[in-house]
Amino acid sequence: MTVREQQIRRFTMDDIPVVVKIHNINNPNNMMTVEMLEAQERGRNSEEILTQVVIEQDGKVVAYGDCGNINATEAADAYHMWITVHPDYGQQGLGVALLDNFVQITKADGREKLITACAEDQARAIDWLTKRGFERIGKFAELNLDVASFDSSFCEDVDRASTYSVTSIHEEQKVSPDVLEVLYQTLVSPLMKEMIQPGGATIDPSFEEYKSMFLERPDSGESVKRTLPVRYDKDLVW
Repeated sequence: MTVREQQIRRFTMDDIPVVVKIHNINNPNNMMTVEMLEAQERGRNSEEILTQVVIEQDGKVVAYGDCGNINATEAADAYHMWITVHPDYGQQGLGVALLDNFVQITKADGREKLITACAEDQARAIDWLTKRGFERIGKFAELNLDVASFDSSFCEDVDRASTYSVTSIHEEQKVSPDVLEVLYQTLVSPLMKEMIQPGGATIDPSFEEYKSMFLERPDSGESVKRTLPVRYDKDLVW
C-alpha cells in the first residue's frame, strides 16, 4: 500500500500556473489564463477577509480552495467558497478536507452560511455539493435576441428635440482622461450596489478594485473598446 504525503498550506503567487491548469481541466467552457489570475490576485484588497490554501500531495499541488469575501463582495452572515481539485486526484477526500476547513473558519468568524456557485451544466460539481448539504437556489438565466427580427419601433418616441451621439471610450479619453472613473462613479458603482448576490451579498469595490477586476485584466481590452458612451445634448449618459 502506497502512503501518500499530503499537506494543506497557504496559497502563494507561485501556485498560480498549476491552479489555472486545474481550473481549466474542470471548467473547459470557462477557461482562465495565468495572466488573468495574476491580475486578479494583484488587485485584491489586502483588507479583505480571504483564506486561500492549496493541498500538496507528494510535493505536487493537486487542489486549491478559498473562503471569505471575494472581489469586494460581502454578506453580513455569509462567506463565499471556491474549491477545485485535479480530477486525477479525485475520490481521495481532498475536496471534503477543504470544505471542512472552510466550515470551521466560517463558524469561527460568526458567519451562518457558506455560499458557492458553478455553471448549471456542471452536474458533477452540483451533485458533490448537494450531497454535502448545500441547497441549490435558482438557475442562471440565458436570454437571446434574434437581431434580424428586432423591432426598433419602440425607439420612435425618443425626444427628437434633443441631440445625441455615440462615441467610444478612446474618443472620450481624448477629451476627459478620467472618463473611466466617471463611468464608475455615475453608472457602475450605483448599479453594483443594487445587485444582490447569492446569500444576500452586495458588491461595492473601490475604483482601484474595479479597475483591477474589470479594466486591467488581460482579457478586458475588447470589452472596454466596445463600451459606447452616449452624449445626450452635452451630457454623458452612457
